[in-house]
Amino acid sequence: MHHPGFSGKPTSFETSTNRLPPVLLAMFGVGGAANCLNQIFERHKDARMERTRTVRPLAAGRMSVWIAWVWAALLFVGGSALFVFVCGSWLAAALGAFTVLYYSFFYTLYLKPRHHLNIVIGGVPGAMGPVLAWAAIDGGLALPPLLMAAVIVGAFEALERKPYSHQWYRLGEDDVISIRPEPSRPEIAQRLTFETPPPKPGNRTYPRCPRCGVPQLLKLEWHPDQGIIMDTRRDVRMVFLDAYTPAVVFRELEAELGEDIYPIIIESQREFSLHHLRQEFLGGGEVGEEVDRDTFYIAVLDTLALRGQGNPVDYDTSDGALKVVIENPFQEHLLAGHLSAMYELGEGRRAEASWRKIDPSTLEFTVTPT
Repeated sequence: MHHPGFSGKPTSFETSTNRLPPVLLAMFGVGGAANCLNQIFERHKDARMERTRTVRPLAAGRMSVWIAWVWAALLFVGGSALFVFVCGSWLAAALGAFTVLYYSFFYTLYLKPRHHLNIVIGGVPGAMGPVLAWAAIDGGLALPPLLMAAVIVGAFEALERKPYSHQWYRLGEDDVISIRPEPSRPEIAQRLTFETPPPKPGNRTYPRCPRCGVPQLLKLEWHPDQGIIMDTRRDVRMVFLDAYTPAVVFRELEAELGEDIYPIIIESQREFSLHHLRQEFLGGGEVGEEVDRDTFYIAVLDTLALRGQGNPVDYDTSDGALKVVIENPFQEHLLAGHLSAMYELGEGRRAEASWRKIDPSTLEFTVTPT
């Protein structure tokens, strides 16, 4: 088999390649300006943080503030000029200005000190690099199927047993992806390793569909012509997502941003579960309404096993707390948010969850009122 490069349609990269150096320099200038402003605005906080006080020049006192302002201005003006006069794209220059304003002022000065979801909403500038490059080279904006690129690259790596990279380009009205073999995997791939503990055996049984074997309680409807699976009990769309993805993503977020991400994850899952548990088990009822607590708890815990989130083997509600032992747990922070929502609906009080590891395949969660 010969495929030094695979693409949907053959083309030349001459035009895109000629524009690539100025595009990269322009993006470097815009991104550098945003980072300069971020360090100017946060220099006092950076000086108190062990992670930043010696490595960032303003926090360490190795650079004056006015020099940093000059650098920010030069980088921004230089990057914008490259977008406009070399790449010929006012759109890319405008998007670059938006990125600097969003990151430096909205995210750094306003959002970060005020809201626990700042890293989610503030992630927009971090995703602007491909958008800027697309606008500078193509002259417009589009929504190429980036997830499809990941699927195609992964398929080639699985088939050929070697790493691949990908590149998007436009051919007429079409978006085309080119897949090329690489001598080694990128550095980030070396970090994305994940070990799954050995699963424990279970004894749960569910009535199954005689045709497909799926438990009938799931009430799933497949619409393969649309690429959609619907959960008819909750009227929500379902997708198959492996447990590997959130575990690795959360671990990398922790490495970059610290353990402060976990309360955000737990709280987000709690709010999501509150809504869906009300709809699925309580007919849309509100927190505080009278609930048959034990029947509700058993029903919710049963669905954990049904959806592959873990096997609850024991629960106890003595002393005003809820303790749940789950074998083969899916992801501890997401389960903590889900169990907190279950307790809140069952008891009518806000709650928080903690957990301890009994063995590599078993966690004991304790949910207590706050």
